[in-house]
Parts: sequence; C-alpha cells; structure tokens
Amino acid sequence: MCVANRLHTAPAFVSNLARNTAMHLATPSTNLNAMVEQGVSVLHRWMNIDENHPLTTFSFSLPFAVVPNYHGENRVKAPVHLLLAIGALLPIGWNLFRIRDRLLAAFPLIPYAGFVLFCCLLAWQHWHSRLHIPLFALAAPMIAYGFGKFPRVLSVGSVLAFGFAFFSLCTMDSKPLVGKTSFLKRSKSRLRYYRLEGTRPGLGALRALCRQQKPKSVGIYAEANRCEYLLLWNLLHDDFPPPQLVPMNVDVGEHRPSPLPQPEIVATWYSDPGATNAVFSQNYILFTNVPPVQIYIKRSVSYDPKGS
Repeated sequence: MCVANRLHTAPAFVSNLARNTAMHLATPSTNLNAMVEQGVSVLHRWMNIDENHPLTTFSFSLPFAVVPNYHGENRVKAPVHLLLAIGALLPIGWNLFRIRDRLLAAFPLIPYAGFVLFCCLLAWQHWHSRLHIPLFALAAPMIAYGFGKFPRVLSVGSVLAFGFAFFSLCTMDSKPLVGKTSFLKRSKSRLRYYRLEGTRPGLGALRALCRQQKPKSVGIYAEANRCEYLLLWNLLHDDFPPPQLVPMNVDVGEHRPSPLPQPEIVATWYSDPGATNAVFSQNYILFTNVPPVQIYIKRSVSYDPKGS
C-alpha cells in the first residue's frame, strides 16, 4: 500500500494533473460529468497510458470518475475555487513578462507550484479532492491579486465561492453547521468518536494499561485500508508519556525488517495478527480483547490487571 507516485514520466505527470483537476469539475449533470470523463480518457489514450495506471494510482482507490460530492468531507469538491484559480493564472502569468522583478512576479505562483508537486509526488486517489482544499486556501490571496484589475469578476467569483463553501458546510453529512446534528451542539469527544462509539471500551482499556505500565513503545497492527487515527490519538494524547509507535504491519512483497520489532505492548485495530502469524504468537499473548481493539503483551512480562 503506497501513496507515492512511482512513475515519473511526462505522461504520468499529465495524467495525475488531469485527474486531480478534472475531479473538481463535477456538476449535478451526469451528461456534463460524462463529457469531462471522456475528455480525460481521450487524453490518456493519446498519451498511451492507462488512466488508472497501477504506478500512478493508489491501490485502494476507486477508478477515476467525475462524481459530484458536496456534502461529504472525505470527497468534497471545489469547482468554483478551481475555476477561479485557473482564471487568475492568466493575469499572473502575464505579469511575469510585464514586471521587471521576475522573482516578485513569480511569487503568486507558489500555490500552483504546490499543486504541481502534489501531482508529481502522490499517486492519484479518489480522496484527493479534500487534500486540495489547503492549496485552494493558499491560492485565495493570489486569486485576489490576479483579478485585481477585474473587480466585478472578483466580486462575483468571491460570492459564488463563499456561497458554495457555505452550502457544503451547512449540509455536510457528518458535521453540519446547522440543524439537529450540528457540530456546534456536540462535544469534542462525540465529534472525535463520530460513527466509532463502539471503539470507546477497547480504547479505554488500552489507555488504562498505558497509564499503569507507561510503556516506552507500543506496536500498531491495523487492518489494511482502515483509518487508525483515533487509535493513535488515544495513545498520544492522554496523561501518560507518549510512547514510541512501532508499525507492525508489513504488506506482502515489501521488505520485512530483521529482526522484527519487539514493542512492550501491541495494540491491534480491526485486525488480529495472532490468528495467522505464528512468530508473533510465540512472543506475545492476548491480554485484552474488546473489539475492534485487541491488546497483546510479551509472554515474558507479567502484568497485574488490577494495577496493584
């Protein structure tokens, strides 16, 4: 499972650039979306490269498609912001030839350079649109600078961009701004465990053990393609010294470290290394099983579950 782009050729870069750009052009019209997808497909056929090439596409990503998603934070789109950024690029580029201080004139291109690096270094995935939002935020003052001589265009564009963003914020599926489920009415704890309330007992048992034993290292064994942010947050933000986190997962085909790491405690997340890994079972024994969290301790160490 690799998020890095592993093919560094001109067609590969154009492929990532086209897909990262086109994914924001989604509209409620399926016909328009199909036209954008067709244009991207034609470009890839002309370059003789697969639009879902395994070296330029994250292995767990869905195939490329232009899909509108204005209410989900994981795949939110920003079509107005993208069009404004593209439009501002024209006057910013023109200033490169008009202003004598080329370094000063090139300064507004920094967010665009960040987008180029993004496309060069990261394999495309259908979750990328949310990662583009910080780049759009960085580009906002550059967009204002680019449209400085076109105040009406800037005013209309700003209103549309704000209105679109505010609409998405108010109607967000997970954390809407308004309504009965507004995030303003929820505690930080409830927001943190959104859709993961069932993990509280297991994570509580892990924190209790860490408070008692204060381990210097904790191994993390997580199910592939399963977000373990909440598990890591509980280990790093509590009233015990933050332990060193040791990744225990090694994908098939990747280089396996030798010798294998031996952390004091191993916390699993929606996975069970002891079920299929005989070497692991020789060194660790199951201490607590409160799904989706399982806690393993070294066989050579004796723990008092009461903390006495």
